[in-house]
Amino acid sequence: MTTVPRDRARGLAAFGVLGLATVALTWPLAVSLDTTFATHADYFSNVWNFWWVRKSLFELGSSPYWTDYLFFPDGISLAVHTLSFANSVPGALLSTVVGLTGAFNLLTLAHFWLSAWAFYLLAHYLTGSRWGSVLAGLVYSFCPFHYYYLPMINVVSMESLPLTALFFMKTYREGGAGNLAAAAACTALTAVSCWYYLPYVALLAGALTACGRLWAPEASFWAGARRVIGAGLAGGILVLPLAWPLVSASLFAGAEQPKIGRHLHEGHDLLGFLWFGPPEQRILSWPSAVGYSALLLVALGFREVRKQKTWLILLAATWVLNLGGSLRVGGVDTGFPLPYAALVKLPVLGMLRNPDRMFLLVQLSFAALCAFAWKGLAARIASPRLRGAVGAAWIALVMWEFSGAPLRSFSLPCSPYFAELARDPQVEALLELPFAAGAYAARFNYCQTVHEKKIPVGYVTNLAMTRRLLRAQAAWRLRVQQLRESGADGFRRRLKTRGIDLVVFNKTVVVERTPPDDFSVIWQPFGRVRHRLLPPRQTGAFTYRPVGDRPLRSALHAALGEPLHEDDWIVVFQGP
Repeated sequence: MTTVPRDRARGLAAFGVLGLATVALTWPLAVSLDTTFATHADYFSNVWNFWWVRKSLFELGSSPYWTDYLFFPDGISLAVHTLSFANSVPGALLSTVVGLTGAFNLLTLAHFWLSAWAFYLLAHYLTGSRWGSVLAGLVYSFCPFHYYYLPMINVVSMESLPLTALFFMKTYREGGAGNLAAAAACTALTAVSCWYYLPYVALLAGALTACGRLWAPEASFWAGARRVIGAGLAGGILVLPLAWPLVSASLFAGAEQPKIGRHLHEGHDLLGFLWFGPPEQRILSWPSAVGYSALLLVALGFREVRKQKTWLILLAATWVLNLGGSLRVGGVDTGFPLPYAALVKLPVLGMLRNPDRMFLLVQLSFAALCAFAWKGLAARIASPRLRGAVGAAWIALVMWEFSGAPLRSFSLPCSPYFAELARDPQVEALLELPFAAGAYAARFNYCQTVHEKKIPVGYVTNLAMTRRLLRAQAAWRLRVQQLRESGADGFRRRLKTRGIDLVVFNKTVVVERTPPDDFSVIWQPFGRVRHRLLPPRQTGAFTYRPVGDRPLRSALHAALGEPLHEDDWIVVFQGP
């Protein structure tokens, strides 16, 4: 057997190992396509994205960038909403076969697998070590950060960053049209997966180029820099049609665009990864977040690790940035300013938004150091058999520490009547009460994927909201309050003028989840505390309780007459 087929066979074996690890560490995701593993507001929004892209492209034949299915009848531009076409288009197609929930589960599984595989390719390019590359792929993909964002399919799309780093490095060192095209394509993949990560690509490419003499001393710095700039320009040309609406919103926000906060407070704590909030009540310590097994590996292989100045510099710089705009220690904001506050004032880099997501670059750098650590450690183990046994044992240890299994599943707050309503052509729009806006309205997005009627509310990214829509939401809230307290005339008028056919009274209401009573910094391995940490992230900041709003229900009876339908979830009234 020649070297190339042997390498290919070993690469495919590593791909299979990482696939089996994905199934095990996210169990029972792979065998539960009809089961919901999140009720987070962003989960509802992402499932709605699948439904809307399918409906707009394949049923309505319209642009997915605008809809009046949300915020009816005004409609809303989705140009800066996180549609994540790399997920919503496959999700739309898959949903025709396995349903929306099944599509979300399959894509989540794929992202964990592909993220591990993509980092394996980067680590193998850096080190040539297969055991070290498999270990690094596991450390990168199955870190607590990845589980933390489990309901957010766009943020879970972590595979494009190591691929982008790989091809930018190959472009710098080797040149070639193929590497340049691959770097540009990976940049575009990042844009259509998660636009939050686009600035990370720029920072990563810039850092690798600036440190080029450290990791590739044999290459010409100026030649490599020119190649990287060329790849960046090519990537920019591919990205511009997708990114321009977002960039223009950031640079040229019009009078209708409300001011959006910089999220500087959402960085991490000096002691570790803030886990639940707001307000934050638990901190997963840095050793727990990156893994004790991985830290031990880096310590044992430190003679090799200390040579990797590029990755050490990137690790330190991104760790400082992921702390946010001011220093917090033990959950207390000290007010001490940090570099991130200045960084997001730069044009376009305001897109960075939540500084806590910068931890992805910390994890990328740390996983690279894990691969180098194994290379150094393996060089000290003379016996191939013993080296293989130690590598397998370390993989098993990392898998135990970073396992999210078994993932909790949840029931969805949606009436079966909505499926029947979807077949009624006489109903165009409905209003769900009690009235909710923002993230509180996210379940209305999900229910719309079942009843398929237009609604005057909805949940989209903050950047997509305008003052006009906020005023419309305030007007609805006022009319509902008047209905409850003083009379139905204004409410009935608004229903009629806004084209609302049905009013749905929900028997449960969305409320903020009570945070844990205990403030704690968790120093235990993630594998021992995942049962405490994962479920709150899967469900998010909100929960459901019986609405108990008898005045509102009685007012609806008086204003609209006897209900058309009632079940355990909802009461449905005919509009005027």
